[in-house]
Amino acid sequence: MNNNFNCTNWENIYTYSYNQEVTSLAVFPDPDIFAARYNNNIVVQKISEKEPIQTLTGTVNFFGGFSTPIVVDPTGEFIATGMIEGWDENVIKLYNLKTNTCKTLGIHGYGNLTRVTAVAFSPNSKTVISAGGKTIKLWDTEYEIIERGELSGRFSNVKCLAVDPNDGLLAIASNQGAINIYKIASKKEILIKPPSRFPINSLAFSPDGQFLVSGNNQGKILIWNLRTGREYPFSWKQNQSINSVAFSPNGYFLATAYDDKTIKIWNLKNQNYSEHCIIMEEHDEAVTAVAFTPDGKKLISGSKDGTVRVWRPV
Repeated sequence: MNNNFNCTNWENIYTYSYNQEVTSLAVFPDPDIFAARYNNNIVVQKISEKEPIQTLTGTVNFFGGFSTPIVVDPTGEFIATGMIEGWDENVIKLYNLKTNTCKTLGIHGYGNLTRVTAVAFSPNSKTVISAGGKTIKLWDTEYEIIERGELSGRFSNVKCLAVDPNDGLLAIASNQGAINIYKIASKKEILIKPPSRFPINSLAFSPDGQFLVSGNNQGKILIWNLRTGREYPFSWKQNQSINSVAFSPNGYFLATAYDDKTIKIWNLKNQNYSEHCIIMEEHDEAVTAVAFTPDGKKLISGSKDGTVRVWRPV
C-alpha cells in the first residue's frame, strides 16, 4: 500500500454473491486470492474471476451449521476450520489445497459448550490451535488425531485468537473482555489484560508484532503496546458491535467491520486515534469480516448479506 494514498476515497471493484451469510474471510500470500466461508462451504476465489478456484464442502449436520472462522496457513497450502460432525462432535478439519484432500486433526469437544469459535496456525504451520468454550487445544498438522496438549489457564468462553509470526505469540480473547498472551512454543502465559466486562469479537497483531488491537461488542477499539504495556483507546464513540479488525501490511491503517453495515478505515499515524479516513456503506447487512491483501492494495469484506466485496483506494 502506498503510505501516502488518499484514504478519503475507496471504490468497490468486485462483488461476489454466495446467497448465504459470509461468516469469515482469509487472505493468501498471493494477493489476488482469498477464501470465504458460508455455512459449511469454503470457497477459494481468485479476484477478478467469476468462478471459484476451489469449493470445499463440509458435512451438513443435524445439529446445525455453526460456522467456525477459517484460517490460511503462512504457505497458502492449507486451510483450517471447525465443523460439526457425527453426534454433535466439534471437529478440527485441515484442507490441503494442493492435493484437494481433507483430514480430521481431532475432536475439540462435544455439544454447544465446546463449539469451535476460532482456529489459528502456528508460524511454522506445524500446529493448528483451536478454541472452544474454556479450552485451547493444539493439534499436529502432519498426522490425524494427534493432540499436542492444551494451554493451561482460567479462560472464560473464548471468542477469538490471533497469532504474531514475529515472536510466535498467541493472543486469546474472551467473552468477559480479558486477553491472555502465550508463547506458542513453550505454552507459557506471558501477559494478561484483565477483563473489561464486554466480549471481544476480534483481535489482530500489527505487522511488526509491537501492537495488538481488539474490537468488542460495544464498539470499543483498543490498541495495546505489548512492549510497554501502554493502552491507546480510540476516542471515536460508537455503540455498534465490532465484528472484525485488520491492520494494513504497513501498519499505518486499521479496518474495522460493524453490525451497522459499515466498514471504517482509521489512520493510525494520527496519535489521538480519532480520525477515520472513510466509512464504506455498500453492504446491505452487518459486515462480518475484513482483511487487507498482503500487498496492501486491496481490502476484502464479507457480510451477512451473502456477499464478499473487494475495495481499493482511488
